Amino acid sequence: MISRSRLAVLGHPIAHSFSPLLHQTAARILGLDWSYTRFDVTEPELPGFVRAVRGDWLGLSLTMPLKRTILPLLDWADPRVQALGVANTIRFDGGRILGANTDVLGFSRLIEQSGTPNTLLLLGSGATALSALAAAAERGIQEISAAVRTPAHATRLRQFADDHGLRLSICALTELSGTVPARTLTISTLPPGAGDSIRLKPETPGQTLLDAAYGAHDLPLAAQWRDAGGIALDGTALLIEQAIPQDAFFLGQDPETHLPEEGRLRSAMHAALGR
Repeated sequence: MISRSRLAVLGHPIAHSFSPLLHQTAARILGLDWSYTRFDVTEPELPGFVRAVRGDWLGLSLTMPLKRTILPLLDWADPRVQALGVANTIRFDGGRILGANTDVLGFSRLIEQSGTPNTLLLLGSGATALSALAAAAERGIQEISAAVRTPAHATRLRQFADDHGLRLSICALTELSGTVPARTLTISTLPPGAGDSIRLKPETPGQTLLDAAYGAHDLPLAAQWRDAGGIALDGTALLIEQAIPQDAFFLGQDPETHLPEEGRLRSAMHAALGR
């Protein structure tokens, strides 16, 4: 039975994902008859899963480790996917598979909400860090410092910075400590626990630390940041800001499009997550 209202998030592991809760909340607020679930899918399993649902379903969200694996299956990719080689959303459209990257939009919206940072301190060098770097570039931030576990592995960050005229300095996480200058936004894309030994504090009250990991507000880095007067956000803030443009894309719109009652939708998503 064809059900063009079916959606899901795929990844491995996936049991922790809040995406079903967020998108079912969106369906309720927007009056949509959507069914959104989750499936544990590995990289070798992805092509078969997509083939099985592409004729019946509306679309899919993708999390690690599938954001690059999906690329050969796409018939069309938005400019952010083309630039980064990372897609987190696909929509099935007349037999075609369309890919988008709303992670960058999520970071971009959070950067805008954090005030007017003119520099970025980035922790990590993976796909999520690359999306954060792209968002910073879109917001006109050209000075970036990246602290990574293995500097030799930060080649994608370096290549993107070189291609877009960004001034990027890279150091090892073990070299990072001290006070983060005012008007610098700090974004951590490290796995939970990987930043526990880092000692950082904001120079001025109200500076933002965004940790892309779920539940990161309970980790030592966020705790010491808040104790020094900073604002620490965890990955649920990013999840919400990238989920809203995903819903726009599922509805056949440009992810940049603002949805009706978007403010109410955002508030409902925060409430659903107990934030």
